[in-house]
Amino acid sequence: MARDGKESTGPTYGHRRGRTAPFVGWTTVAVVALLALAVIGLHHASLTLMSGGRAYVHGEGQWSKGQQQAVYRLDRYAETGERHHLQLARQALDVPLGDRRARLALQGPGYDYAAAREGLLRGRNHPADIPTMIWMLEHFENAPYLATAIGIWESTDDYILELARIADQLERLHAQPPVDRERIAGLRERIAAIDRGLREYATRFSATIGAGLRMLRTVLGAIGAVAFGGAALAGLWLFHWATRRIAASEQKFWAGFAHAPVGVAMISGEGRFTEVNEAICRILGYRRAELVGAPLDALSPPGEHEPTERLLERAQAAGEDGLTLEQRCRRADGEEIQGKLTLTASSDQKDSSRRFIGVLQDVSEEHRLATELSYQANHDALTGQLNRRRIETELRELLERAQADGSRHVLGFVDLDQFKIVNDTCGHSAGDVLLRQVAHVMHDALRTSDVLARLGGDEFAFILRDCDIAAGQQVAEKLRADVAGFTFTWEQRNFPMSCSMGLVALDATVGNAGEALQMADTACYVAKERGRGRVQVYSDTDATTTQTRGQMEWISRLRDAIEHDRLELWAQRIERLDGTPELRYEILVRLRDTDGELYSPGAFLPAAERYDMAAAVDRWVLEHTCAALRAHPAHAEALGACHVNLSGQSLGNAELMATLEEMTARAPVPCTKLCLEITETAAIASLPEARGALERLRAQGCRVALDDFGRGVSSYGYLKSLPVDILKIDGTFVRDIADDELDRTMVRSIAQIGHVMGMAIIAEYVENEDIHEQVRAIGVDYAQGFGVGMPRPLDEFLAQPGTARRLSE
Repeated sequence: MARDGKESTGPTYGHRRGRTAPFVGWTTVAVVALLALAVIGLHHASLTLMSGGRAYVHGEGQWSKGQQQAVYRLDRYAETGERHHLQLARQALDVPLGDRRARLALQGPGYDYAAAREGLLRGRNHPADIPTMIWMLEHFENAPYLATAIGIWESTDDYILELARIADQLERLHAQPPVDRERIAGLRERIAAIDRGLREYATRFSATIGAGLRMLRTVLGAIGAVAFGGAALAGLWLFHWATRRIAASEQKFWAGFAHAPVGVAMISGEGRFTEVNEAICRILGYRRAELVGAPLDALSPPGEHEPTERLLERAQAAGEDGLTLEQRCRRADGEEIQGKLTLTASSDQKDSSRRFIGVLQDVSEEHRLATELSYQANHDALTGQLNRRRIETELRELLERAQADGSRHVLGFVDLDQFKIVNDTCGHSAGDVLLRQVAHVMHDALRTSDVLARLGGDEFAFILRDCDIAAGQQVAEKLRADVAGFTFTWEQRNFPMSCSMGLVALDATVGNAGEALQMADTACYVAKERGRGRVQVYSDTDATTTQTRGQMEWISRLRDAIEHDRLELWAQRIERLDGTPELRYEILVRLRDTDGELYSPGAFLPAAERYDMAAAVDRWVLEHTCAALRAHPAHAEALGACHVNLSGQSLGNAELMATLEEMTARAPVPCTKLCLEITETAAIASLPEARGALERLRAQGCRVALDDFGRGVSSYGYLKSLPVDILKIDGTFVRDIADDELDRTMVRSIAQIGHVMGMAIIAEYVENEDIHEQVRAIGVDYAQGFGVGMPRPLDEFLAQPGTARRLSE
């Protein structure tokens, strides 16, 4: 039994083994097959990601071209105002804006595939690549490398949108003459800063995508090993099946490699091409057979390439980020292009097993645009000489050198003496031709080591390197003589030229570039005051130079005060002498400096008159006075008149007078509340230009007062021809009226003549009660001075009731 039992179990165990073995075998085959399928699927997905990564690299190239073209065209539009540059800039901006639109369509709560496809097409991506790009962004947005690249991409949005806003700002600036060149210069500097930022982001984006592609390539190697092992375990037929799938995937990868839109090459550890794609052959003009096996340094012009071994060592040390450099590349036909080469080590092994991936892009056009943009940023568009920005950089470098080694140099400031005559009589076209020709004359007069720049208008500057002030005077005198020997001819009219020059020694005692330019400018003004057509060396001990520099410093402080609204409106009461209550005052201006100190107009108005800033002050006072009256309608209703001074520069400024007419025409404050005060000498000097504007203002209801009457030598002779309503007697006749019979007679005469002509009379400098009673007795209509009221902030007048009272009380 026992034997029978043992014998009876054998077939059963054997039968079970016979059934189990095929089961285990097929189970193993199934597991291995599933593993192989999983490996193949992962391999296929990895290759798809590789293709998508290359598509994003290509998209970045199109994005960068669009951004750089937009920067170039915006800068050209800012410089020239030619609208076709603006149109091309907006077309170029549409590329990065389209890519941004696609990304946003896939990042919201609901995917908008149509909008994403339309945006990527606008971004000039290949239609065949778009499905893969959308698939990657949809499913791998948070994956390593891609998430970092998308973050970099998102960081560029503000720059791209700002470029679009700058385009709109530039369009508005060019559409509203006169063009604000200072504002445009600021926008051009911002465009250059944006360009630098976007280039950095583009480099980081490409490096990140490249690192991701290298990671995928490593994964592909691991997948291949796993697939090989699985295929060996699965048997010959499974091996062949898996091999065919892998071969198909590899073929797809190499097909993508071969037809990539950028040049891609495999490079050995010795620096020779082992495989190249069609794009790199097209870029370099070689056949594949000519490139494979060729050394990497054969692409560079002789003597310009870095030793190959050192280049590969740097690429390997750069790790996943890779090494990116721009260099000239020599094509097969001998032509040279500007190439952007990125070298990345594909293995961490050393010696002969090293492998590198090289990506080459032809950036010749981008390089040309960048070079031209740099030239435009540093050169004057009209004359081709350096501009203010560049010469300030040169000055800073020379002053740093002077501090370091004690070297000496000379800065010259040049102002043409007859430019305004040519510009006014022959027009701006003639003026432009003159500036180009004179710049050529001055450039030829300088040494080869010197530099010349146009600062703006008819002002130039030059730097004499390694030159003391004595030698600098000789060079400057030659330049002055050459300009004086030049005659400008326009339409058969000849204009002899001359220039005034200021020189300053550049040594360790000069603080900065701005100070050096200001000193040279000061010396130039002294040269003009001393007869023009001469060279003046700056000296801080010269009385005229010191006075001129002080006034020029006031101009700088005045410009800053106008820009930052640190001028203040004050007012002084004007009393009606017949006893009738009336609220009337004259607007005065004060300057609040950065340290809080308040300055009266006597400190800064002489400088404003001398350096053509008086009209800017008048404009500020008029605009802020009208704004204050608009903000206080009850006060304006009770106001008899508000007197505002206009300088002679404003009277001769047709644009400002037209603005004044427009401002008073649309202001809710009645024009009858304004009285414009002009000095007798300014009115006489600017009478032809001012008469029409003053008559139109009077027709609108404004009144005109002739200030400081009696100071001019021909006062009565001009009085009948001046369109004025009020005479303000010069204070020199009023201040001593109580003690000087001649002054009383002069005041009485002026008052009588003015009344006969229907004019009201105001006496200035009424300092006390005696003078007050004298001018009342003579028949003067109004009194103004410290005896009537001290100047006070306008806000105090705006807050007082409409009934007038003596402010001295």
